[in-house]
Amino acid sequence: MGYLVDFVALPVVQALGWALLHFLWQGTILALLLAGLLALPALRSPRIRYALCLVVLLAMVAAPLLTGWVVYEPTHSDVALAQVASVSTPENGATDIPVNPGGMEETENPVAHPAKSGMTKEIGEEKPEPTTNLRVYTPSVPPRSLSQNALLHWKIQRDLLAPYVPWGVLAWFAGVFFLSFYNAVGWVLVQRLKTQGVVPVPAAVVDLLERLRAKLGIRRTVSCLQSARVLVPATIGWLKPVVLLPASTLLGLDMAQLEAILAHELAHIRRHDYLVNLLQTSVETVLFYHPAVWWLSRRIRLERELCCDDRVVALCGNPIVYVEALAKVEALQRVPNLVLAATGSNLMLRIRRLAQSPTGPQTRMSKTLLSLIILLGASAAMFGPMLPKLFAQTSNEAPGARTIAFPEWSMGQLMIRPWGSGLQDNWVAYQPAMGTVQIPEGTEVQLVMDNNAVTDLSPLSYLAVQDLQSINFRRTEIQDDQLAYIEGLELRELNFELTQISNEALQYFDDMTTLESLSVGRTNVNNEGIQHLSE
Repeated sequence: MGYLVDFVALPVVQALGWALLHFLWQGTILALLLAGLLALPALRSPRIRYALCLVVLLAMVAAPLLTGWVVYEPTHSDVALAQVASVSTPENGATDIPVNPGGMEETENPVAHPAKSGMTKEIGEEKPEPTTNLRVYTPSVPPRSLSQNALLHWKIQRDLLAPYVPWGVLAWFAGVFFLSFYNAVGWVLVQRLKTQGVVPVPAAVVDLLERLRAKLGIRRTVSCLQSARVLVPATIGWLKPVVLLPASTLLGLDMAQLEAILAHELAHIRRHDYLVNLLQTSVETVLFYHPAVWWLSRRIRLERELCCDDRVVALCGNPIVYVEALAKVEALQRVPNLVLAATGSNLMLRIRRLAQSPTGPQTRMSKTLLSLIILLGASAAMFGPMLPKLFAQTSNEAPGARTIAFPEWSMGQLMIRPWGSGLQDNWVAYQPAMGTVQIPEGTEVQLVMDNNAVTDLSPLSYLAVQDLQSINFRRTEIQDDQLAYIEGLELRELNFELTQISNEALQYFDDMTTLESLSVGRTNVNNEGIQHLSE
């Protein structure tokens, strides 16, 4: 069980889970766009519709790949950790923190042991006066923008879904394994059709096949066999294709009708449809959980048959003969998806189209559109707020070496770690937050105010937005209105413990769109305050 927990915690598994989850709304949007385009009167050609469907299928493959690349957050490397662990400051000289090759050693934390670090200060002792050259101001709280509000909602939803995403990946793996096994067995059975229960066809049929192959410009060798195991004409293979004809087709059709059926199968070979069908089946296996993928796959198979029908009519010149041939060989038995059959993909619709009936592929479009619209609405309600974050420019790049100016009196203890570390990664003690502090390149900084009597946070309002990434208040006497001085910082973490803040203090966190973790344990914040953030 421990190995399973470690596996689902891997960053690549997390990224895969979010990519599969976001594909719910991405795939729905792509399917709706395609459905709208297919409904246009100008797009009546099966070749154009088929090409458009393949483009959307490729887009459905690319969407989760791109999303996974965007949301992937790798863990920090040992090299980056070593760069943080050994730093040099102009005032204090070199400060070396031992690091072993496998990660950080346990380093005594001066914040956790204030008596050893000299940071202990009893409540009620005289507080150091802030420097007089620092202005104190009360910034106004601007209203949240639409994008900030959307990001705040997304963070709440993300936190609710995050524990279940890795287990969804395991369920996805199980589904892919089952469908892969099912398709592999089907492929083996299809390959056996070429060698079991087959006999050569008459010479006249071979001659007819060769004439049609020459007309269609097919250079590959095509075999034609009579099979006792298929009920309808079918084509198997790509490099060495084989056309299988049941005995009923050879006995029940005249030469003109047989020519039309063979032309249809050769049209599949000319268009490399067998290879495309294999790739299409692979996409169905990987994205099996989305109804839009199955709808698109059925549509591709229909347009594929219509393209071959048009090729047959152009080659033979008599659609009535072809319609009669399709009607005679109709044996509506299920054939494997890996087989290309002449009677596949809605035969009656194809016959009506060949007979110039006004009924077309759009007759059942309304139900499909309604289903996809419902799925899109449900997906948008859950994942729509993520769109600004996924495609907007963010300040997530690691800053270079920088200098942070604190007052001449200590505001607490600074901790550092490599930029981009996970929220659970340990911080490493650096130096007191006092005076001018040199921060090494590519590091995150945390200000820890533990057992600290400092109540004036106005110096923090003069810091650059990326100077601090985390603030940890513990056993402090900070008043609610003092938190207005940190609302302009791009913090990832904000922790309060045994600090007497109230629900009103949470208003200052509304605009912190970079905030990923907020802890208010053992404070005066209650459920009403938490509800304020979700609004």
